[in-house]
Amino acid sequence: MGSMSSNLVFGPPSTPKGCERGDINVGKVLSRHPCPSGGDLKKYEHAKCADISSGQWWVSEKKVLEDGALVVTYCYREGFVRERYDKDGNLLEQDFLDENLKQAKSTKGWFSKHWYPNGDFFVREKGFPDRDLSEEDRLVILQAIKENGQDFPLWESFHPNGARARIVYCCIRGGEMYLLLESWNKDHKLEGYFFTDLEGRYCSPENTPTCCRCFEGGIVEVDYGVVRGGKTVFHRTNGPAMSTLYAPGEEYGRYFLEGIEYTKAEWEEKVGRA
Repeated sequence: MGSMSSNLVFGPPSTPKGCERGDINVGKVLSRHPCPSGGDLKKYEHAKCADISSGQWWVSEKKVLEDGALVVTYCYREGFVRERYDKDGNLLEQDFLDENLKQAKSTKGWFSKHWYPNGDFFVREKGFPDRDLSEEDRLVILQAIKENGQDFPLWESFHPNGARARIVYCCIRGGEMYLLLESWNKDHKLEGYFFTDLEGRYCSPENTPTCCRCFEGGIVEVDYGVVRGGKTVFHRTNGPAMSTLYAPGEEYGRYFLEGIEYTKAEWEEKVGRA
């Protein structure tokens, strides 16, 4: 098998932020044929993943699409790396895969990265889904949270100017695991956040804000929700479950217990504040 610099064969004209790159090796072409969806596919000779030296990436496939875009798959010691380039040669996606070509997962680095054509991040992910986490995934993430002492980011996206747009965390609140999504505008100001459980239900621990909406970085609405009987209901025992702040000192609140709305006087009587 031969070896050739990635810059001469498969590399982008410039490396985008956070791009990882091994020592690129190119073996003998094993086959070449048209793709069913159009374009040209080449397969290359390389050793099994476990037999590849640490730090080496061997080209496994090169697919040139009809529009000139390019998809390159590399084999390395831990699995595969799939990269997608646009017709101008800009690297737009880099995904780390396991030996079965399934999305790999990491509690340390980012195993799926998407870029804008200028090389700035568009999206990056750890490889874990944000819905239907397996029990194994939950235990791995829980251990990472315990070790790091902070919420575990699953993925984040960015505005074209580089400012963070959204981030989703796995977090522990009240002894339970939740997902927390935060949204930010291009001027780095918080637009809001909300919690869901791992089944995607809008909720948080009792008397903890479930959803917060902001304007120009300031809070304007806050909701409190819990799961009762398998569904989300508004509920709060220490204040309004729905609050709207129209101006400093001008707050409008609605009071709920277990999804039933009460007047403030009724609510105070039921929670023992009358």
